[in-house]
Amino acid sequence: MTGVADSLRTAVRTALHDAGISQAEASRRLGLSTKHMSHMLTGRAVLTLDWAEQLLALCGKRLSVKVVTAKETLPMTQPTEPLGTRRTTWASAAELQQAADRLRAVAPQITGPLQGLADPVADWLEETANALAWLAPFREHEPGHRMWQTATKVARTINGTTE
Repeated sequence: MTGVADSLRTAVRTALHDAGISQAEASRRLGLSTKHMSHMLTGRAVLTLDWAEQLLALCGKRLSVKVVTAKETLPMTQPTEPLGTRRTTWASAAELQQAADRLRAVAPQITGPLQGLADPVADWLEETANALAWLAPFREHEPGHRMWQTATKVARTINGTTE
């Protein structure tokens, strides 16, 4: 996801610059903190397609996404890192990351109907941690908050912890 995400952030920053809109002004218009806006535009927080679309609309632009076959490449894409090689450092993600690590460690020992499920669940926990850690303790109205709550419950079950 890194190549596409970086390209999207660059396109949004460029559009804001070209439109003469500062990050502070964009934050004010969209009701975001300047800190969170900065984090979205630098990759320290996820810049979702919804937020990118809203930011581009401020600049008089719109977002267009094109899906291509695996054989095709778009000029803006780059090879992505394998899952789990890049982790968020947000403290709120640690619980999910710990559960993912535990699942991967016991995956070879799992037999029966659950065999083969540990790695996909671990990948999901890792992806959720990377994508949504910044909205963990707040923003119930945000898309993804319910997924975060579900992932946290799963992680706590795996880790044997409670709130």
